[in-house]
Amino acid sequence: MLLPIFFELKYQTPKIKIYILINEYRTYVDLLKNEFLREEVFNIVDHIYILEDEKGVKSIIWKAIRILPFLFKIATTPGFILLHSRDFKSKYIRLIYLFRKLIQGEVYEHLSGMFLLLDRKPQLKKPQMKDQGDGFLTFSIHDNDYLRALGRRNLIPIGYPRLYENWQRYLKQMGQDYVQRILLDNNLDINGAVICLFLGSTVPNIYEEDELRKWIFQAIDVIKSNVMNHIILVKPHPMQNMKTLKIFLDELNSSRVVLTELHPGILSVSARCVIACHSSTIIDALAAGTPTIQFQNFTKKWLNRHPEGSSYLKLGALWARNRKELEEKLLQALSIRYSVPDILLPLQHKMDLSVFLR
Repeated sequence: MLLPIFFELKYQTPKIKIYILINEYRTYVDLLKNEFLREEVFNIVDHIYILEDEKGVKSIIWKAIRILPFLFKIATTPGFILLHSRDFKSKYIRLIYLFRKLIQGEVYEHLSGMFLLLDRKPQLKKPQMKDQGDGFLTFSIHDNDYLRALGRRNLIPIGYPRLYENWQRYLKQMGQDYVQRILLDNNLDINGAVICLFLGSTVPNIYEEDELRKWIFQAIDVIKSNVMNHIILVKPHPMQNMKTLKIFLDELNSSRVVLTELHPGILSVSARCVIACHSSTIIDALAAGTPTIQFQNFTKKWLNRHPEGSSYLKLGALWARNRKELEEKLLQALSIRYSVPDILLPLQHKMDLSVFLR
């Protein structure tokens, strides 16, 4: 979610400097695997500081040494702004916050992903958080009730980063090129019609791996049975067990089903249709103007964790609960008579980055 913010800030103020501190080396490895994110982050970020992973006391000492250049950069940069999503449980965030007290600078927390908090209420008896730093960045007024119930009070709306106009314009310019690279690498027609599957996360006792397997098999079977000759690109959830997912896809034994880590925004602008589970990627797809189907039946265990079902249905995407409904909604989505809903109104999106530019 941060890249669109960086992109917009660089567009408005080219001289602004952007630095990233990566606390876990695995995060950096994941970044290197994603061609689009890797290229864009390296192009737009001025420097990346990495705290490599070790274990035990050695880890604490090594990370303490490796964070020193970052702290020096903070100490010598007037008016710095730190963004973080890990609360103050991280000792490194607390350390940086102490530096903030020594010099003029600000610290803002934000959600770790682009969650949609419409109708969501935390299942807590009392607030478990409190204001820390200089404020909490929110996506819209829809976040307020949820975050206040958690104990946050100083809320600063910045809009939905993935909906920023310059970001969306850039995705549409670059999307086809990136998707064609994938097709070319897999010996597929670079001009072939594409349908994307955006997977949700699997969580024990909420949404199990066997449910995901059934979801994948049904979605792919419906596509193959109703719109032949389409290429199917499968985008896993960032927390997905990739070994298990590859086993599922190997069972299909289809050269026209391709697993990709490409950014959902890039995939969306090049797809004829997106089929997704409960996931913020639905926002990417609808923002791109791509027909989108939320394919999901809410089980009892799912509703125990998400009583509202799914806030993403509030955005107006087509909804299919079973195979038969998915067939109907897929044909509807691909019809020339179908119009993709405008999500700006229900989201009440308004970009406001004044907190960074004052």
